[in-house]
Amino acid sequence: MKLSRASIHAVNGFPTGKGRYWLPHALVQPEESLQRKIFPKVDDWLSKVESENDAERSISAQGFLRLMKTMRVVILQDAAVLREQHPTHPMFNHPIFQGQDFLSFAAASAHAVRTTPTPSHMQIQDVIPEVNHCLNDIDTKMGMYHRAELETLCQENAELKRSLGALHEKIDCLTTGHFRFVPSGASVESVVTPPVVEVSSSGSSQPVQSSTSEPHQPPCYELDTNIQTVDEVWREWSVGLASHLPSVSELEEKWNAAWRPSTTMRQRFSRRLLIVKAVKAIAEQKEIPHVDAAQLLEGVRSSKSMTLNKLVLDLKTNNPTTLTALNIIKTFK
Repeated sequence: MKLSRASIHAVNGFPTGKGRYWLPHALVQPEESLQRKIFPKVDDWLSKVESENDAERSISAQGFLRLMKTMRVVILQDAAVLREQHPTHPMFNHPIFQGQDFLSFAAASAHAVRTTPTPSHMQIQDVIPEVNHCLNDIDTKMGMYHRAELETLCQENAELKRSLGALHEKIDCLTTGHFRFVPSGASVESVVTPPVVEVSSSGSSQPVQSSTSEPHQPPCYELDTNIQTVDEVWREWSVGLASHLPSVSELEEKWNAAWRPSTTMRQRFSRRLLIVKAVKAIAEQKEIPHVDAAQLLEGVRSSKSMTLNKLVLDLKTNNPTTLTALNIIKTFK
């Protein structure tokens, strides 16, 4: 069985973050006499290798023997902790771990672990990730709140634009003389609007049909072909791309298909409508504002390097990859 280095570090008490080291049970060093009980011949062989009297001098051999000297300290320090956690383990029946020198060392090590405070810099490093997580949560919640407020303001702005448009039409009717008075208690349908008489230069008069406050023809508007992001598609649909331009949803509600008479306009509208439906599905299933939903879909589109046309082709499939990436079920056609 293979264990990763990070797993071995964590099991032995090392923090998992890079550059951090704090082992409280390494505070106490075992006596030299106790160390010599672990790998007892290491010192003799190290002397032989270093002196070349009875063994070939070798840098690798010296390094290995010095490592063994270090490891016997590590073994004793770890054994002191493990014995406290697993006192009945058969390993601790060995005479080395039954001697008074080891028991005294183990007691001193346990006391140091219990009474030595963690260095302040280590405590700060432990706290900083949690503080950062809390700050990120606050930032996310504040961002969602501001985006919700922005969407509310955009909706109010669209309503104000509609009201101003209706007022503008009424003012046009008043200034052109095409209006009528309705007596109190009478319905609009029961009042006959008298024709407006137009006098020609020849002196003859012809009745002209009066206009009402509602225009007979839809406004001339074409979907913006320069749009390249989902956010722009949603803004054009919900509030309009500019203050003087109508929103597509407003045109649809008031004129249905009459405002897009050409085949090109109808095709472009149907493609954009798929993106709008996807934004609404994301907002509904994730319970977030439509502006946030549009940003999520735009993020997936951008990460996949899709154009809006490719996004539309993906949304036409039964299981769009862009919605699957957001764990969204397609509920529209």
